[in-house]
Amino acid sequence: MSRPKLTLDTNTCGRLVDGYAELLPSFRAAVKKNYRLFVTPLTLIELLRCFQNGSEEHFANDQQRIRAAVGAGSLTTLSFPGTFALGTALGLTPTINVLGGNEFKRWVQAVLHAQCSSDLLGGKVKLPNDRGRRRWGLDFNILNRQHDETVKHYIEVLKQVQESKGVLPPRQRWARNLAKSLGFEIEDQEAQNLADALDAAYMRLSRDCQDAKSQQYKPAKHESNCVDYECLATTTFTHQRQLFLPTDDNYNLCKLTRIV
Repeated sequence: MSRPKLTLDTNTCGRLVDGYAELLPSFRAAVKKNYRLFVTPLTLIELLRCFQNGSEEHFANDQQRIRAAVGAGSLTTLSFPGTFALGTALGLTPTINVLGGNEFKRWVQAVLHAQCSSDLLGGKVKLPNDRGRRRWGLDFNILNRQHDETVKHYIEVLKQVQESKGVLPPRQRWARNLAKSLGFEIEDQEAQNLADALDAAYMRLSRDCQDAKSQQYKPAKHESNCVDYECLATTTFTHQRQLFLPTDDNYNLCKLTRIV
């Protein structure tokens, strides 16, 4: 039997490092033994963006958060939701530029091998397996742009629902709009297949839209929900439809929430 998948969101990585640092080695060992650890693109982008302020004071802690997210094994990132769903359900590959596993792997290696924040920001990090004279760092222009684009659509949907007091479009139309945003015009059956593949993600977004109808609801303050949306969108259509997310609700990291 294959091991269940596990992912840590940005807040949980922070809680692990800030409140349970002494347990991190045993935590990583237990995760490596019992789970397959995945990282969502948005979680990794959020953790990498923490380095852009150049703070040497928080550099070691930010490094440890990356270590908590990626685990003791090799880095395995989930795909972006739309890219994953189009490829899995319809066999389509978007031609737009999106970050992939190779970029994330290189950036994580740069972070973990950096000696200080200034080396990372200045692109001065040497990787041990790189025999050339190249030096590496983080490109915050790319990270910030990808973060904003990923969250933008999610927040805009919530704002439109709040302003119009409407509802989320029907599943098939919603799926067709998603495909169009990634450069594809799809037929009715393809839209239905894509909607089926993203069923859990649609249900999560629909629930958030119900909350957004309240005038007190501030969509921009709920962008962290987009990480849950990512998890649901990229695991619903896999062979093993289980993904567990440790939460830091009430500072309780022992709780494993099955979100798929």
